[in-house]
Amino acid sequence: MSQLRQKNINYSICQALSYNSAGINKALIIYDVACQWYVKFAQRVEACPALQTPDNLEIVPAVGKFHLSAHKLECFARFSLMFMQGTGHIDGEILETLWAPFNKISPTARSMSLAHRQEVYDDHMRDSNWKKLVGIGSVSPCLRFEDKLIHQGHITVKSLCKKYKAASEEVNLTRGPFEELTASLDQDKVKQWQEAANNAASQRGDALDIYTLSMEKGL
Repeated sequence: MSQLRQKNINYSICQALSYNSAGINKALIIYDVACQWYVKFAQRVEACPALQTPDNLEIVPAVGKFHLSAHKLECFARFSLMFMQGTGHIDGEILETLWAPFNKISPTARSMSLAHRQEVYDDHMRDSNWKKLVGIGSVSPCLRFEDKLIHQGHITVKSLCKKYKAASEEVNLTRGPFEELTASLDQDKVKQWQEAANNAASQRGDALDIYTLSMEKGL
């Protein structure tokens, strides 16, 4: 992908990586077409005096689940968040979550001029972002979770606590069957698979292809 086509994302990423990044040695970049954008990102930064990234910063490109399903099969293992240690699933993507409320104002904006329509859409986006900002949490003197006091006099993010609780319950449900299945397998094979998984997590790139399904085409 050319420098011209990627100039906006190149500038945005470089600015974000340079802001309060002291002491950070790894950055996760989730972008719709990260598989193509990242290939020559370093060369584009080096060729442009206006672009720069912090020294010794490792960039880990990823593609969100919403867009990854439309990519080719090889992208799944190499750019999925499922195979990146320290990451997790993302709960929707910022632009796409606005599609449903935008459907309600589209009939009104349809007859507007281009400039007027853009201003209306911008206003609705700002209003949505402001509501998310002021409603992200609430101040609570204490919050008990699983009989443990986890916050006292701090901002509580209700949605994250709710999702954490649901995730913990699912882990407890799957731990037993997983351990039972592991115990029934050849332990030498299990050790080999664990070593391959650890190698894929550390090396990434081609090493992640162990998660790619290999299917023989029919005649």
